[in-house]
Amino acid sequence: MRLVKNLNPIHNFDLGLSRREFSRPEEFRQENYEESFDRHVLAYDAIRRDGEIILVCPPLLNNQGAFKGLNFYEMPSGAKVEPSVNTFNRFTRVRFPVREDTYCVVARGGFGEYVIHTTPSMCDRFAGLRVGVTISKNNDPVWLADWARFHAKTAGMEAFLLYDNNSTSYDPNVIFDHMKDVGLKEFMIVKWPYKWGPIGFLEGRRRNHWDSNFGQLGMFEHARWTYLEKARSILNCDADELVCPLEGDRSIFDAVENDPNFYKCMKGIWVEALRDNRLEGAIPRHAHFTHTLNPPAETLTKWACVPGEMPTGVNFGTHVLRNTRGNPFRKHLSEDFVYFHFRGLTTSWKPERSSASQKRLIENGQSMMESEPLKAAFDRAGMFDHA
Repeated sequence: MRLVKNLNPIHNFDLGLSRREFSRPEEFRQENYEESFDRHVLAYDAIRRDGEIILVCPPLLNNQGAFKGLNFYEMPSGAKVEPSVNTFNRFTRVRFPVREDTYCVVARGGFGEYVIHTTPSMCDRFAGLRVGVTISKNNDPVWLADWARFHAKTAGMEAFLLYDNNSTSYDPNVIFDHMKDVGLKEFMIVKWPYKWGPIGFLEGRRRNHWDSNFGQLGMFEHARWTYLEKARSILNCDADELVCPLEGDRSIFDAVENDPNFYKCMKGIWVEALRDNRLEGAIPRHAHFTHTLNPPAETLTKWACVPGEMPTGVNFGTHVLRNTRGNPFRKHLSEDFVYFHFRGLTTSWKPERSSASQKRLIENGQSMMESEPLKAAFDRAGMFDHA
């Protein structure tokens, strides 16, 4: 187990560049938009791989032309190197083709000189493993351990890659204590000290203006090239989400590894915040909640894939994989798997998931039912014993 503390961020001012301009028209900016927007980070990290260095960046936007006008030199050879710049959905990938002995790149321009230090790829650490990956802020360490235990017991997850996004409720080191009995082969925490970015909003049934929340998309890109490229398969879902089959006990990792596209999208089902009073414990936990609406309320998809089988032009998104044009990549819903999204596990950043809002649903006569697939999965995982 290892705690990764230090990435190698680069700021716009380091290379003599301007602040990033806001990417959303002013009339569509919600309260705190400008405060939440990342104006200063040019690159989250610089990853050193075989024959290349990758900068994982938020969108360059107004700085793209100025960035391309800089001169870059690999060290120790001092040879000039030309980067390729590719912009995707809310992040930019910069690739420097370099020699095998290159350990850094030096940027030069009118501002002077700046040394771009690098982080070595650690993909060998997760090679051949079934890995769960998520980003978290202030989620209770008990929830994170339950999330890992559930997917380890029911799906054969072998490793957990956790990005901690500025948690303030505890030191991330505390999480290691809760993971001791989960039985993983590998568990790593990466501190991700960057702004999440302002989210978009719904207009009717349309999700509009999802154009400024760069943090999570950058996290996926960073995880892919720094840790996950050689993983046997990976699963993306949040700490308040659990993936399980609708019937039987098949593993989502086994399913995606044998899928002809090496990729599966799963629809989400809301688990309502109706706590099972048969279970004790002051802290709400996944196994305290087994009820859905009747019929269940659905939510957006999550995914699993074999990363080594994905084209480099495909990028990992929150809900789907996307191609270079930003469109869903081979999106097809799994008929065999869903993920359950728990309203009762919340850090209160979305108030509509509170127990009070759920109580109003019940008082208004909304029909509820227990989910048999979820109960069966909890039983296989021994979650009722831990709750």
